Amino acid sequence: MERLPFTRPHQVHEIRKLLRQQLIFKDLYSSCFPTQPSTSEGEGNNSSSSPSSSSTIRPSVVLDITAKCPEMIHVTTLHKAIVGLSLSIRIHCLLDGNIDVQMECASQASPPCSSEYIIEILQQTRSIPLAMHNLLRKAQQMKRK
Repeated sequence: MERLPFTRPHQVHEIRKLLRQQLIFKDLYSSCFPTQPSTSEGEGNNSSSSPSSSSTIRPSVVLDITAKCPEMIHVTTLHKAIVGLSLSIRIHCLLDGNIDVQMECASQASPPCSSEYIIEILQQTRSIPLAMHNLLRKAQQMKRK
């Protein structure tokens, strides 16, 4: 962006709100599409890696991401290791630069963790994959109990 015209000084505040919202949205949405390939897959052949990490089979997770720019990102996941687990979160990017989350879990009466927990992860990391990883980990812990 090279130029941002405005006619009245009070418009600057509104423009800042919109820019904050766009920044949060861009950071969260782009976190789902890494620009560099993961190096963890190639590290399994190194002799310095621990035996437990190289023999671990990671179940695949499919994320379905739908975006309504600039205010909402809807993420749904289906986890093959936990049969029937379907988690869905709606991430709302607010004008003040904050994030709000609504969670739904099809297989359980209640989600595996609170919305506040996911909001905290998203605000600190600005990464949807990390938030979903933590959400799935909590769901696995609940299933074991």
